[in-house]
Amino acid sequence: MSEREIGISDLGDALEIVFSEYMDDVRKATERDVRAAAKLTADELKQTSPKKTGEYAAGWGVQVKRPHSGSTVAVVKNRKKPGLTHLLEKGHGGPAPAPAHPHIEPAAERGMAELARRMSV
Repeated sequence: MSEREIGISDLGDALEIVFSEYMDDVRKATERDVRAAAKLTADELKQTSPKKTGEYAAGWGVQVKRPHSGSTVAVVKNRKKPGLTHLLEKGHGGPAPAPAHPHIEPAAERGMAELARRMSV
């Protein structure tokens, strides 16, 4: 930031500019960190998901949204077989019961830990 003299009447405007620039930098850094943590989670799920045919494991991806100003949300989801996530993670009963294959919760926990690490000051 360059130094310059401002009058007391211009102090409010000068502070508004400084804070606006700072908030823009914070927003960009936060969005970058959220995207990176979500991508790490999706990549881990591609590696750790059950792979009977490989289609389910390969289906993991990230969707990033900005629901309102200053907010970034990343959703990690399975685009190819979304209906299988709960059944594989938790298992199921029925005529052909299947055991649980926990893979989503561990990846989500590591992704959240990575986001916390990236955003810590």
